[in-house]
Parts: sequence; structure tokens; C-alpha cells
Amino acid sequence: MNTPSHTVREAAQLLQLHPKTVLRKVRDGELSAIKIGKQYRISRAALEEFSGGTITFPEAEPATKIRKVLASTVIDVDAISPDESTRITNSAMAVLTGRNNGGARVDCLYYEESGKLKIVVHGDLPNTQEILALVTTLLRPDDE
Repeated sequence: MNTPSHTVREAAQLLQLHPKTVLRKVRDGELSAIKIGKQYRISRAALEEFSGGTITFPEAEPATKIRKVLASTVIDVDAISPDESTRITNSAMAVLTGRNNGGARVDCLYYEESGKLKIVVHGDLPNTQEILALVTTLLRPDDE
């Protein structure tokens, strides 16, 4: 069975001693430890034997999980002029500037030879939704 081992610093906290004191006890042979590389590792059994009783190990705090929802989408626009492409690109980038955008990102590529614009959006749902709404509005024909 693989027993958990502790660093000198962790052992010092559990024994309520200074780390240098624990290190001295290890080097003097009063506290058994295994040297791995340049560090000593001290088993739970060795700590309890040294202290003469049972050591209460603090319970590990459960990790708090924070839900993060991200969306990725690709928008392909055909038959678009370079000027209109620039306007949409600048507007999409401006949506994310100067605010907490949650790591949202917009990348735009214009293919002049085919008159196509590719917009790649990655980020949280509110920012992604806002960029999609903006692109929808900017691509609406003027007669609507």
C-alpha cells in the first residue's frame, strides 16, 4: 500500500514545529524520512511515531466547481465587399473592447479573391450572442 508522504514543510505544520527543526530531527535520525532527489518525504506513520500519538490530518477542502459555458461559432458570409467586410470586422472587434469580455475572442478573415468573410467567435454566451446579433443587424439589407 502506498502511504501518503509529506514534505518537511507539511510535517512541520502538522507537528507544529519550525521546518528547520523537522529537518534537523530527520538528519539526526529522530524522525525517519526518505530522501527523494533533494527533498525529504515523511510518512504518516513516521510522523505519528515521532509525536507519540495520532496526528489529526486536516481534511482537504473540496474543490469548488465553477460552471463556465463557452460557445464557438463560425459565420461565413459570401458576396461581401472589402468595405463592408472591414465595417463588420471593426464592429465585431469593438463589441469586445473595453469591457470584461470573459475571454471572448473574434477572428475575421476576408478572402478578397472570392469576396468571402469568415468570422470565428469564441467566448461566453452573452458576448457570443451579442456579436451574432450585431452581424445579423449589419448584414440586413438596407430596404428592410
